[in-house]
Amino acid sequence: MAIKETLAWLIERHWRDLQIGQHAAHAAADLSEREVEVGGKRARLSARTISNMLNGHVTKPTRHTCRVLAELFRPHIPDITPRWFHASTEEFKQLVEGTAAPQRYYEALDERRPGGEESIGTELDGGDDALEGTYMAYRHAFSANTVNRIAREVLHIQAGRNGMEFRMSYLPGARGRSDMLWEFRGLVEALGPSIMLLGRSVGPDVERRTRTLYIRNSSHIDQPELENYKLGLMSSAREGDGIPCAACVLLVKVQRQIESEHVTAFMNAATRTDAFDSIIGSDFVDKDWLLVRLFLDNRPSRSPKNPEDENDMAMGALEGPGQRDPVLRIAQDRFERSMEEVFQHSLDAEHLVPTFRADWRGHEEAGTDA
Repeated sequence: MAIKETLAWLIERHWRDLQIGQHAAHAAADLSEREVEVGGKRARLSARTISNMLNGHVTKPTRHTCRVLAELFRPHIPDITPRWFHASTEEFKQLVEGTAAPQRYYEALDERRPGGEESIGTELDGGDDALEGTYMAYRHAFSANTVNRIAREVLHIQAGRNGMEFRMSYLPGARGRSDMLWEFRGLVEALGPSIMLLGRSVGPDVERRTRTLYIRNSSHIDQPELENYKLGLMSSAREGDGIPCAACVLLVKVQRQIESEHVTAFMNAATRTDAFDSIIGSDFVDKDWLLVRLFLDNRPSRSPKNPEDENDMAMGALEGPGQRDPVLRIAQDRFERSMEEVFQHSLDAEHLVPTFRADWRGHEEAGTDA
């Protein structure tokens, strides 16, 4: 957790200069009251966001957080840039003290990818560590006949004997909570600018199903905050009377490490199928619901909207004018441009505790061992 040690080191070094408390709780409260200018606007970080970093509950700070941190410390570290906060703590110290060239850290990232960007597709380009972890996955339920039914599942990626491997939970049918939690297991492979997850359902009494998930391979992009959220396309099929299905899937990284032996318990507690307001309302602030609806919309961009559906018309307004896309594709630029703020709103929310936030403990409340 580099940001934890880095921020603690900065506070220890500059608490007197900044006239803030030396201890974590006091420093978080004091820093949260400081406003700085970012992109021509006044901005500040909440005490919760700062505390989560100091407690090790944040894996990768968002771009906005890094920008605010850089401005907070700029009076005492004139050359600081937001990107420094994604370096290791040792590298950060060298940058601050002038014993490392400012580009050294980012050149080191490039050195991990032999052949540069042209090598993408042969492996995960040094991005394995960034991809590993646990994610909450949101999509429209395949078995539902309404846009108001959302499946929330758990995706866990880790290194295995055969390379990168994944587990992903699911509930059969469009039911809500279930004692019959099932799983897909499979491999993670890089395919050009994308990453593919291909798996099969497991268990002796489970009907045979397959699942694929495609997401963007962002390991070569100098935007570490993209590790916190991804938008992908999932397809699924099953034996018997099953018909192949596809859906857009929103992935949000859980902001703490779930150890392998605790993944099943976490899956049992967090996997759920329910109404949109219930699932999305428990993890995202209400002002972001429309954007989440747009991310999960399984129709090609600018498809005809239902004039009698208020949400449908509002999504159409967000898409803007233009011709209907004949192909279902991820609007990657729009997603990356909008999702950082949606993610930050959930991290800062006082009235809800999202399943991907570090302080969610639903598995403990349910009495499971996670």
